[in-house]
Amino acid sequence: MLNIHIYPSYLTNESRMLREARSLVDLKLVTTITLLGLWKKGLKQEEVVTNQISIRRLGSIAKSTKHKWLNLVAFAVFYLKAIWYCVRKKPRIVNAHSLTVLPLAAFVKWLTGARLIYDPHELETESNDSRGYRKKVAKRIEKMFIRSADFTIVVGHNIADWYRNTYTLHNIEVIRNIPLYRKTPSFPHITLRERLGLGHGKIVYVYLGALIPGRGIEIILDAFKAVGDPHHVVFVGFGEYESMVANFSREHDNIHCLPSVPPEEVVELSSGADVGISLIENTSLSYYYCLPNKVFEYLQAGVPFIASDFPELRKEFGNERFCWLIRPDRGSLIETIRSITPEDIMQRKTVAQERRDNWSWRSERQKYRSIYEQLA
Repeated sequence: MLNIHIYPSYLTNESRMLREARSLVDLKLVTTITLLGLWKKGLKQEEVVTNQISIRRLGSIAKSTKHKWLNLVAFAVFYLKAIWYCVRKKPRIVNAHSLTVLPLAAFVKWLTGARLIYDPHELETESNDSRGYRKKVAKRIEKMFIRSADFTIVVGHNIADWYRNTYTLHNIEVIRNIPLYRKTPSFPHITLRERLGLGHGKIVYVYLGALIPGRGIEIILDAFKAVGDPHHVVFVGFGEYESMVANFSREHDNIHCLPSVPPEEVVELSSGADVGISLIENTSLSYYYCLPNKVFEYLQAGVPFIASDFPELRKEFGNERFCWLIRPDRGSLIETIRSITPEDIMQRKTVAQERRDNWSWRSERQKYRSIYEQLA
């Protein structure tokens, strides 16, 4: 049974999609899986992940530019090629991993009789990118096509409630974006502290992920500029704010930056920190309802973390003693940093290491069984 997953990206680091694909194959719910995305120069059009999982990238007649009409033409070509590919391959199930490809997947369903799963990675019509006319169009498209989906998978309970209330959906399931657990060595070969050249009298905080607006980057930079030594923060990632972080690191000895690391090295890197930070800002409903995968990575590393006191995070971790949930603003972060002692960190690290097995992808992936068995 062929299952095609469609996402409008270059599929170079889509960890959630690959994790989902491997789980579906391991659970013997499908026979083969193709991840369908965009192609650009330098990438393979065909890529074999395993014997049963492959990536297919579709090219276009136009390169990505700042001209919206050329981009629209390029995307239309991708749509046509993707529909033709799916019609030829005749999948039993097709997954749309984004609102932009939901209509595409709906056409594939109508043309082939495949079952359709809508599998968005966030609340797309209420995201930072969805504003003004674009938001109105997105809402209309989702309302028009979401009922074509036989099942909808979302990443949090508040998002699930939003979909139920907005579209009166019934076939909906929450599958949290928990990374695969990779056991970290007790003593990493080169710890984060050693990479930064910091002694044991320093408290090391780590930020993992995209350096983009809405992720609390400016708040964190201003807070650590204010608190100074012995509190050190290291940013590991890339994005729009890379140059800003680099400038702060040159001006302040307690602010550092490192290049991104492969997904399989994230947990080991984090295990060398004292505290993780995931301070999402309330810039959209999608962010307000978020449950960042980074907090699970900190937890898997046995590291306590500071996170935004938002509904989904509060529901998940509000009663736990291995994190600090705070308002995502400069004052709250400074107050929290100054209140944290080495004794607090040791106590919360112990609790995190004892409790981390309660959050695992192994238990989360079992939810696919009931979904796929219903659709099959």
